[in-house]
Amino acid sequence: MNITKGFAEVENSKLYYEVAGEGHPLLLIHPMLTSHKYWDDQFSEFAEQYRVIRYDVRGFGQSPISKETFSDSQDIVELLDFLGITKTYILGLSFGGEIAMHFTLEHPELVDGLVMSGVGLEGYEYSAEGTAEFEPKWMAFIEHIQKHDFDGARERFMEFAVDSPVGRADEKVRERARALMQDYTFPHFFPPEEVIAVAEDSASAGAENVPVIQRLHEIQVPTLVMSGGYEAKDIQGIVDVLVRDIPHAQKAVIPNAGHFVSLEKPAEFNRAVLDFLGNLG
Repeated sequence: MNITKGFAEVENSKLYYEVAGEGHPLLLIHPMLTSHKYWDDQFSEFAEQYRVIRYDVRGFGQSPISKETFSDSQDIVELLDFLGITKTYILGLSFGGEIAMHFTLEHPELVDGLVMSGVGLEGYEYSAEGTAEFEPKWMAFIEHIQKHDFDGARERFMEFAVDSPVGRADEKVRERARALMQDYTFPHFFPPEEVIAVAEDSASAGAENVPVIQRLHEIQVPTLVMSGGYEAKDIQGIVDVLVRDIPHAQKAVIPNAGHFVSLEKPAEFNRAVLDFLGNLG
């Protein structure tokens, strides 16, 4: 498989990218604390049918963060323009799925199909039970970061991003996730010269701060909403809201998998994505 690698210049930074395959473009967006390498189980298989692009979101992997405020959506616009792409399918998981959703709202003319898995949703009313379970884990994660105990922070992150409410993920999956997070040096928490760089939520900012949950009807492209069967109840609730309110959405749940479903069940995840995209023509 021939892979083209390089950097695309974007405003005040640059994005590392890799491209393989031919056919309709398919952009992959990784979750927090990881990089383009997160998609190792998908990249070559998807490239058998599509022109697949994976990249490091600004501040992750080899894409440096900037001191200035930036927009992940605008970064994607500039990346696609650099690669000469005028329309793409877009796939993101967790944090990457939220970027994909915001991008589709902000630039619908550039998107032919949207796949997102395990996403949060601005404006969704999280349950008291879910909040009580999640917040202590998040605060423990933040406390380790504040102490510059990055190894400890990565372990705490795995407790809510890799493990699931039913228990610890398989140790091989945890080892893989731990390895994927080693490149992340927490620049979003300790940015250059201690100046906080903020990724703008351009989807909300561009709509006078209307919560995304109230804008889901604007997503008019075919959409696949995915989750692991072991996801937290609030994430499963968000899946149902997305499928209900996005006009052309369908749902795919991968059994016996948690939040990082594509790491735990790559074959099942890949088949669901390829079946969906294959039906788009």
